[in-house]
Amino acid sequence: MRLRTKASLQRRIAGLLLAFALLVVIALGTISWTRATQQRDTLLLSLAERQPLLIEQMMDNALELEDQVDYQRHLAGLNEAAGTFEQTLWALSNGGSAPYLSGQTVEVPAAGSPDAQARLHEVHHTWDVFRSYLNVLMATKPGHADFSAALQSMQGLVPELTQESQAVARHYQAAATLNSSRLGLIQAAVFAGALGLLGAGYLVSQKTILSPLRGLRAVTERISRGDLNTPVQITGPR
Repeated sequence: MRLRTKASLQRRIAGLLLAFALLVVIALGTISWTRATQQRDTLLLSLAERQPLLIEQMMDNALELEDQVDYQRHLAGLNEAAGTFEQTLWALSNGGSAPYLSGQTVEVPAAGSPDAQARLHEVHHTWDVFRSYLNVLMATKPGHADFSAALQSMQGLVPELTQESQAVARHYQAAATLNSSRLGLIQAAVFAGALGLLGAGYLVSQKTILSPLRGLRAVTERISRGDLNTPVQITGPR
């Protein structure tokens, strides 16, 4: 009987230790996953929100070309903004490298949801048309009929391209908010598990260790008062 009780206690303690170790592993994994997810969401949102700004930058440089003041500087700025927009759009759609900070690139995962892919496809379609006019603009000189026509066509597409790019950014914002809520629920579940484990450990220690020790203390106090006739009931594991 004592051996069975002792084995039962050992199994309970081993179970609690295993549960504690598992909880630690889950907590560390959750923290690591949370940090990686938040960093990814922040990066994707930052890239998506930059796209409308690049459209504005392209048009500013294109309009400056028409004035022929610092033509080469504005032509370089237009080409850089267009390249950054196009490379970022491709990375968001298919995954890969995207320009980030000055002289730096970041690896971007491809859009996973059908909604994101659909919105990005709309941007691709409008951008292809916008890019064709942009190529004409960069290949001709201000004052030429083709230059003026291309510039006017680009201006007409700016609201549509901007609106579609903003819709992509809103999608990433909503996804980041949803992921944040999910991560909060996971963290709450891990915390609840920790509290439950502490409660289980407290109950086991009370039942198997502290309660029997209090009983033995009462017995020793009774014996110290000279009571040698009352039978001693031994409870708890050996």
